[in-house]
Amino acid sequence: MRSNYESPRHRGLAAALLWAALGLLGACQSGDDSGPAASRRGGIKDQPAADFSAATLDNGTFRLSSTKNKVVLLNFWGIWCRPCRFEIPELVEMHRELRSKGLEIVGINFGDDRRDVARFVTDNEIRYPIVFEDSLMRLYNIRAFPTNIVIDREGTVRYISEGYGRAATADLRAAIEELL
Repeated sequence: MRSNYESPRHRGLAAALLWAALGLLGACQSGDDSGPAASRRGGIKDQPAADFSAATLDNGTFRLSSTKNKVVLLNFWGIWCRPCRFEIPELVEMHRELRSKGLEIVGINFGDDRRDVARFVTDNEIRYPIVFEDSLMRLYNIRAFPTNIVIDREGTVRYISEGYGRAATADLRAAIEELL
């Protein structure tokens, strides 16, 4: 059964844009645990996080620089990405449990219509900011969905994971808790 958020038009458009814009060989990694829990890569890790400002779902503006003294999780996702949809409830729960300790999650959507995202956010009770800015894909060298980037309280990228699986989510949470 196809989800309301998985129309062939949106899925096909998003996938075509992703392949063409980024020249990826593979993305939207599967959620099974047959491979590595999450692939970690260098490049931006242990470097200052690139500051940005982006339009939010509620027509505001989010600025990374506004999160000083918080641990920030940048979650690159799309409704068209099935593993991303599996991951969202876990991120919602993590945000609910850890925001009082200083965690800020920012969902960075790629390839979806704002109306579809608004409905998805409501249906999944997402309480963290969702932003739309395709240039962040290149800025943060995103190669797969979902990708999670954890930034420490000083603004340095400390952890990166690509793909989704039970072990990947546990590793992500452990990395965040260590920084909190």
